[in-house]
Amino acid sequence: MTEFGETMMPRLSNSHPYIRRISFLLTQRCPIRCRHCVYRLGPSTNQDTDVVTQELLDWMEQAVEAGITEFCFTGGEPFLVYDTLQRAASKVAHLRAKAGVITNAFWAVSEEAARRKLEPLCALQELSISADHFHQEYVPFERVRHAIVAARTVGIPPRVKVAYTDDNEVTILQNSLADVLAPDEMDADMLRNVGRMVEQEALAPPLPREALESGCQATTRAPTVLPDGSVCGCCGPILTLKGDHPMWLGNLREKSLSQILRDVEFNVVYQLIRIRGPYALYQLIADELDRPSFDMSSPCGLCYSLLSNRQSSTLLTARAHDFSLFREVAVERLLIFNEPVMLASLQWGENAMANSLVGAGN
Repeated sequence: MTEFGETMMPRLSNSHPYIRRISFLLTQRCPIRCRHCVYRLGPSTNQDTDVVTQELLDWMEQAVEAGITEFCFTGGEPFLVYDTLQRAASKVAHLRAKAGVITNAFWAVSEEAARRKLEPLCALQELSISADHFHQEYVPFERVRHAIVAARTVGIPPRVKVAYTDDNEVTILQNSLADVLAPDEMDADMLRNVGRMVEQEALAPPLPREALESGCQATTRAPTVLPDGSVCGCCGPILTLKGDHPMWLGNLREKSLSQILRDVEFNVVYQLIRIRGPYALYQLIADELDRPSFDMSSPCGLCYSLLSNRQSSTLLTARAHDFSLFREVAVERLLIFNEPVMLASLQWGENAMANSLVGAGN
């Protein structure tokens, strides 16, 4: 395969309609150690995992230049790096962007204390509070209420995010907050058997099979930037994996965000997950696996299984350079999403694949 000329690539818009926002992990530290944590974080996480504030601000500017104007500040617990969070909120206002923060509200010891914390962050458009029986093993429930009330006081719309295994858990929490939170201000996600959930005696129930066989657009519309600048194609448990895999999109200390987003357009594994979900990846390589035993209880579990297994990850990386698969995905993107960029590149023939990035550092 000969090298494909950079200047011959189809020109891309700086707007990526399927990428709605960029999530920034401000820290990988957390004051609590939830039994369901996807990233297995907690108080023992090293302080070196905090983002460098100036780098974060630069990356936010790059995002706006690339056409992305929505951010999510998350962690770990972003309020542990409050000064950085405050400067990021000010930058949001300067950039005329939109942003929200996800927190467990450990800091909301009273409504007044919560108000003082939130006033400097009033440029944010959302305060998302993680609240469920796992979080409340560490954070008193009244702190969730304090944070909701204080957020309304300073003009930041509140939301509550619930991770559950039983529908009744959502109903109970909704009733408990009915006087301060509307039903449409709560998001509920069934737990997956990833992260620390695999250590629990009572595992999360499997999702319906159709969940495995449908496109995973929810996660791939928000790439996540780690404190070291690594960019992952989603916010799921694959963030914890070390080494290269096809959903590591690059590093902002080595490439601009515009270049990384441009390369995403030709990342076959990323685009295939968007279209068909991780089960399609499994089907691609199932006949070649020595030990084809993977978590089929959820898309996140299967994706993690495939990318954490050395053999399957290597096989997927190799298949990502297959020209026939590239062409197949290109056609599906045009038919399903009306996205012509991959198909347009085929006018230059098989050499287009030389520009396909399938892992960090390529």
